Amino acid sequence: MEEVNENAKAVSKGNTKKKRSRFGGFIVFLCFVVSIASVGVSVYMYKLVKDRLPIDSSSLAMEITEQIVLQQDAEYDALRNAALRLENAAAASPSEERSASQIINEYLINSSHAKRHDLNMNNIKEKGQFKYYTESGEKVSKAGIDVSYYQGNIDWEKVAESGEVDFAIIRLGFRGYGDAGKLVLDQTYEKNIEGAKNAGLDVGVYFFTQAVNVEEAKEEAEFVIRNLKDYRLDYPVYIDTELISDSSARTNKANLSQKELSNICIAFCDEIRKAGFRSGIYANKTWFLRHLDLEMLDDYEKWFAFYNDSNDWPFAQDVWQFGCKGSIDGIKGDVDLNIEFRAK
Repeated sequence: MEEVNENAKAVSKGNTKKKRSRFGGFIVFLCFVVSIASVGVSVYMYKLVKDRLPIDSSSLAMEITEQIVLQQDAEYDALRNAALRLENAAAASPSEERSASQIINEYLINSSHAKRHDLNMNNIKEKGQFKYYTESGEKVSKAGIDVSYYQGNIDWEKVAESGEVDFAIIRLGFRGYGDAGKLVLDQTYEKNIEGAKNAGLDVGVYFFTQAVNVEEAKEEAEFVIRNLKDYRLDYPVYIDTELISDSSARTNKANLSQKELSNICIAFCDEIRKAGFRSGIYANKTWFLRHLDLEMLDDYEKWFAFYNDSNDWPFAQDVWQFGCKGSIDGIKGDVDLNIEFRAK
């Protein structure tokens, strides 16, 4: 019996080796196919990118291509960092139809599966310095401003009497730079929210974040909730996340990934929702594309900053901040201008 078992074991081992050999061969073949496909994709992307750059920009096109391929395994971080370098490089050739940065943005937009809006941007009209949006020939939008300490002492009655403004989004506070990251209430917050509401304007608030983790995001949300007291809001509480040029900014030092920063926004927004308020995220085009994961943020309202006459942003957006040079009775100096596409 032992001799028979040994023979059986030998046959079994031989069959196993053959199976492993066939399986190993398949894996090698599969890797070869994937390698060929990757080269094909890289060549295709290189040609696609190079066609959009000047003839002498082969090296730039190659770097963009490499970063586009790399992003599939690096959660866009490599692409984000390359984009900042390429933007500077492209600035040296102002005659280019599209900069490297624009090409990368284009690629990111086309490859994203984030929720897209159903707005018809041809229905955006202008009235004075503001924009409005129509559906079936009827105006369905509202015009608004956003303010903070930097607008100084605002005469809200004059703002309302101007007839131009329907809503105001007011800065409630911010987290300071540096290691301490102190939470600070905007000096004009209470005066602004009370003045705007008493003047009959709809209001929302925003908080300028410097959170570097989920715990700090929740701390910021709790700070906002405490200071909202019994105020009723007509618009969301927005987390304001954006590029900071100051090297002492906590978010710059932390070098957060897209996923990390998106989780910070989610943690903030979820805490705000638990308290019974609507929540949303404020950012500009580049920040939404390269520093946040839009697909992770589909469930939250968006306040989109893009200073331009037209709006080519294809993703979901509720409010568009289209300018920063507004002039409104009751406010000294410039103020940001906004449109809510479909008034809720």
